[in-house]
Amino acid sequence: MKRKFGSLLLGICLVAAVFSVVPAEAHAAVGWTKVSGYWYYYNASGVKLTGWQTLPSRNGTDLFYLDPATSPSGQMVMGWQKIPRGVGKWYYFDPVDEQGGVLKGWQKLRWSGGTSWFFLDPATSPSGQMVVGWQKIPRGTGDWYYLNPGPNNDAGNMLTG
Repeated sequence: MKRKFGSLLLGICLVAAVFSVVPAEAHAAVGWTKVSGYWYYYNASGVKLTGWQTLPSRNGTDLFYLDPATSPSGQMVMGWQKIPRGVGKWYYFDPVDEQGGVLKGWQKLRWSGGTSWFFLDPATSPSGQMVVGWQKIPRGTGDWYYLNPGPNNDAGNMLTG
């Protein structure tokens, strides 16, 4: 009988002649791991995380969305994303150098009509939600701005003129 030792994917490991059970979803990596071109995050137990997560980043910590609807689940999303997928609110996840953290505040971003200013509200829960319509920014104390409430392809960009 051929034996494999040291593989967490087997479910049972032989370490120093002691058997231990490892969760089936456990993975040998801990932290950020790129697999087949997608980023995933594994906690200290080797379990892949999904959903909204505040995790380590190049900037200290950032808010990420690890999509449970992808196959395999838990892929870090980047760029414009409607969460929950297709029916929720718009967020923008930093695609520069595959950082992936949700952006907040005023951001000059690309969209289908070119580039424009968007306000990704840090006061929403989860933070960074794109706001539309008349908005007093910062909330309740600042200046008034009109952010296009139009259909998906042009919603949120600041209108001027």
